[in-house]
Amino acid sequence: MTTTELFHISDMEQQQQPPPYPPKPRRSCALRWILIFLPIFILLLLIILILSFTVFKAKDPTTQVVSVTVDGVSPEVILPQFKVELNITLNLQILVHNPNHASFKHGPGTTVVYYNGTQVAVGDISPGTVPATGSETFANKLNLQADRFVSEISELISDLMAGEFEVETKSTVPGRVKFLGIFHKHVVSLSDCRIVIGISNLKVRSQECNNKIKF
Repeated sequence: MTTTELFHISDMEQQQQPPPYPPKPRRSCALRWILIFLPIFILLLLIILILSFTVFKAKDPTTQVVSVTVDGVSPEVILPQFKVELNITLNLQILVHNPNHASFKHGPGTTVVYYNGTQVAVGDISPGTVPATGSETFANKLNLQADRFVSEISELISDLMAGEFEVETKSTVPGRVKFLGIFHKHVVSLSDCRIVIGISNLKVRSQECNNKIKF
């Protein structure tokens, strides 16, 4: 076999060799990182969900009237004009309790006093923040003036002659509980009380309260 034939055979063999494999695409590396971090992300998500339904589950803050005192001058009826002199102040101590493991931020609240269904006084509750699993007490003063009882004057005179009268207070505290900077819950905490006040000594004779939550 001549030298020319050998070179010809060598060229044919080189032409028949398969081309080299192309380099692997970079997406295989990205897929590897996704497979690593995806289980970690799912695990963290499960932990957050478990905490949100256990330790960090939103509980309802409560508002409660814990103390009521009365200041002022004992009301009296002036005859024969049937005029009532009334100038007393209800001093309410309102407790807001937050059972959550996150702070409860509440806006301005109000306490409204009713006599026989007629509004006779309004007091403000300052905004603030109740710490996690903590409580805060607010002082609320409400002045009852005779001119606000005009529409119920006959009922008031009857109660004064009987030696006691009853008022109803409605306290409202709106706010929000926020967990982990992600989850939040809006609530309105309410406390309704019926208070019976003695005329002769301006003492609270009985107090009955009902606390509830509105969403």
